[in-house]
Amino acid sequence: MKKIINLLLATIVLLSSCSKEDDLLTPVPTPNTTQNTNINIDTSTVTSTDTSTVTNNQIYGSEYDITNYSYSLIVDKKNLWWIGCPPQMPDTTITYESDSGYAAFIDNGTGALRIPCYIRDFEDYAFLDTHYEGLTVTNNISTISIENNKVCLGLYYNTGATVNYPSIRKDYIATLNIIQNTGNTLILEYHSEPEGRGFIKNIKIELQKKY
Repeated sequence: MKKIINLLLATIVLLSSCSKEDDLLTPVPTPNTTQNTNINIDTSTVTSTDTSTVTNNQIYGSEYDITNYSYSLIVDKKNLWWIGCPPQMPDTTITYESDSGYAAFIDNGTGALRIPCYIRDFEDYAFLDTHYEGLTVTNNISTISIENNKVCLGLYYNTGATVNYPSIRKDYIATLNIIQNTGNTLILEYHSEPEGRGFIKNIKIELQKKY
C-alpha cells in the first residue's frame, strides 16, 4: 500500500513539472511599440523685395527736358502783403500748365532752370513771382545741394539795364522736394506758404532726362 501511495505522489510531481516547462516554452507576445510621429514642414518662403532706388546725386550734372509744368497760386486778397502798389489780380486762384522747358543741374555757370516763372523760397512780392504765360524765364544756377530728398538751388538772374540803372545780379534760393526719381524721370515739387503773406503757391515740375 505504501508503495502505491509513493508511486502516485511521484506521478503528480512529474505532471506538475511538465506543466511548468510548457509555460516556459509558451512564446511571450511582443507589445505593440509602433510610434506615430507628426513632422511639420515649414513650406513658407521668404520674398526679397528690391527697394533700391536711384541715388539723388545722379541728378547732379544731368540735363532734362520738362514734360509738364503746373502752377497754382491761391491769394487771400484781404491779407495779401505787398511792397508798393497792390498787384492787379482779378482772380484769387491762378492755375497754369505748360509742357515745355529745360533744366541743367550744373553749377559751372551753364546750369539753368527754364520755366514760366522765377522760383524762390522767400518772396517779398507775390505777383512778381507769378507765372509768365507763354514765356520761359531763365533761373540761372550758381550752386546745387542735394540731400534729404530735396534739391536746393542757388539761383540768380540779371536785371535789364536802363538809363541810369545798369544791369545788376539778383540772387535767390529755391528748395524743391524730390517726389520721384527713377533715373530717367524726375518729379520735383515746390511749395511756398509764407506766414502772414496771404498767398499759397505750388509748382510741380516733371522732367525727362536727356541723353
